[in-house]
Parts: sequence; structure tokens; C-alpha cells
Amino acid sequence: MQRRADGALLGMCGLVRRDALPDADVGYALMPHARGAGYAREAAAACLEHAARRLGMTRVLAITRPDNLSSSATLRAIGMRQIERRVLDGDDHESLVFEWRARSAAAPSRIAR
Repeated sequence: MQRRADGALLGMCGLVRRDALPDADVGYALMPHARGAGYAREAAAACLEHAARRLGMTRVLAITRPDNLSSSATLRAIGMRQIERRVLDGDDHESLVFEWRARSAAAPSRIAR
């Protein structure tokens, strides 16, 4: 991710396929100076829109640690809901698993920006 105004590096965001999850998940990481400015929300919402409209996906997951309250809030803000709390294969800590479902591939449901 880069800021349009000046090309400054902000972080990364995209769809990931993990062996421990049945569907692709949206993931993001921001540089410390870019946190709290809404960049993760904007980028993750764009990924959901791309997943639905361009890739025809109807379900996308996301994971975060239980103590990462800002990430949980970001995922909820883009229309995801927590579906479980578990230790993913290969991890030594619990993760919250979030889910987003599109009404149809042509019309994604509640992608907030």
C-alpha cells in the first residue's frame, strides 16, 4: 500500500490462502506511522470488493489475535463478523476468525468504506 498523495509506503493488504483456513482471507499489516488513519479499513474493503466483483468469491475470512482490538474493529467496520476463536494449525496462540459473505458475486453485501 502506498499513499496516493506522495507515494509513501504504508504497508500491505491482500487476499491470502492459508492451509489452516478453508477459504481465502484478507490480511493487512501497516507501518507504525500509518496506523489509525483508516488505511487498513479502506484497503481491506477494496479487497473484499475485488474478491466479490472480480474473483466471484462469496466468502472471505480474516484472522486476528484476540488482544488486537483495533484490527477486530476494522474487520467489523467492513462488514465482517466473528465466527470463532481457535488455535489454527501450526500456531501456538488463539486467533479470532472473522467471516464476510457476499449476497452474490455481482453485488457484495455491506462493504463499508
